[in-house]
Amino acid sequence: MLAALLIVSVVPFLVELALVARALWCVRRERRTVRPLYAPPATIVAPHYGWDARAEKNAARLLRQDYAGEYQVLFVTHLAADGRPDESYRRLQRLTEGNPRARVLLARNVVDHRLGRSQKAENLLTALSSAPAETEVFAFVDADAGIGEDWLRRLVEPLQDGRVGITTGARFYAPLVPSVASYTEAVWVNHQIPLYGDPRLGMVWGGSSAIRRAVFDEGGVLGRWAGALFEDQHLTRTMAELGKRIHFVPDCLPVTYTGERSWRQVMEFTNRQMGVTYWMRLRLSWWLALTHLLPKGLVFAASIPLTIYRPGTYAPLLAVPLLESLVYFLFTRTLPGAIRTDRRIRRTMLLTSLAAPLTKLVGGINGLFAPFMRSVTWGAVRYTYREPGGCVILGRVSRPATEGRAWWWEGWVRRARVPLARFLQVEPRLEFEDIPKED
Repeated sequence: MLAALLIVSVVPFLVELALVARALWCVRRERRTVRPLYAPPATIVAPHYGWDARAEKNAARLLRQDYAGEYQVLFVTHLAADGRPDESYRRLQRLTEGNPRARVLLARNVVDHRLGRSQKAENLLTALSSAPAETEVFAFVDADAGIGEDWLRRLVEPLQDGRVGITTGARFYAPLVPSVASYTEAVWVNHQIPLYGDPRLGMVWGGSSAIRRAVFDEGGVLGRWAGALFEDQHLTRTMAELGKRIHFVPDCLPVTYTGERSWRQVMEFTNRQMGVTYWMRLRLSWWLALTHLLPKGLVFAASIPLTIYRPGTYAPLLAVPLLESLVYFLFTRTLPGAIRTDRRIRRTMLLTSLAAPLTKLVGGINGLFAPFMRSVTWGAVRYTYREPGGCVILGRVSRPATEGRAWWWEGWVRRARVPLARFLQVEPRLEFEDIPKED
């Protein structure tokens, strides 16, 4: 039995290790590549929902990009359920007042107008309808993406290669609160970063991406987004159908600092991501979760009780979670210097890596449940998919998933971790301005 368990867990681990090693090689090659100057007229589309100090910093940084060409920033938000503009609308107007390269737009509410697409997709369509005619490149960025001032330049330069259809970064989660659920969610997101560098497994992340207008029009993206839930999933499919390459830019990794996360929130988020991946027929990612993550996760779950039961026989199983944590910790050494030198991230890096084995189990569960999911909740709205191109709005929910009820024991856990938080110094009140309100 021991040999069977080791084979079930080690073989997928070796496959994953090979994929990660190849992807990391691609990342290092990208960082060594020097390209000629390429700075065509660009339009940055920045959808907003809600407001906090982090959103204000990111929006201000978009207005001072180190970009040799002309560019314009289109901030876009939407009408709330009560018919009034989202709180970000007035804030953005004050921030951009008198700036000739910025505009603030207001999109319709998708629920009230029964538009059959997500609110983010509607915001993007509204902004693109106002893009200048001379625009040659569209760049997209999320409100909570902590970008640098060279972000636009780094994303646009690889587009001069005709084989490249779109460039993308990837999100990096940094938990500020000591919590197993928060650490697990962070690893779930971050462990996908090396795979972006592999052309066969690469996907588009809509929170940090750029595409030439000619490719955007050739792929009919506007028509695809008319019924889209997650816009980046459609961009991934479009590149595959056009035979264009998704080019990963490893230094365009915006950091998202996360706060308190419950297991309900984590499972809602991860199941939603995997469910939509399955609905969009991006089956390779789903199949890898089911055949690689689930076996390793189950072995991890069984390793501790089996070792306690028969330590002399099953102790080698403990090497499985240790190897997973080691690989994640080594992966973090390849992150951009700005992330690795962030004091808040450094203090939690080791603890976050210890959650890597548990993340495999969560990913396997996501893959197991994805074919049976019929709806998802995002931004207090419930959606479903009838087919890969059809999003259906089921209505608003009274309590968003990001406001999940706590279990009775979570209060005890919060009090017990106070000494750890003080030791790590990751939970002072002054730093909570960096935590976005939205999922």
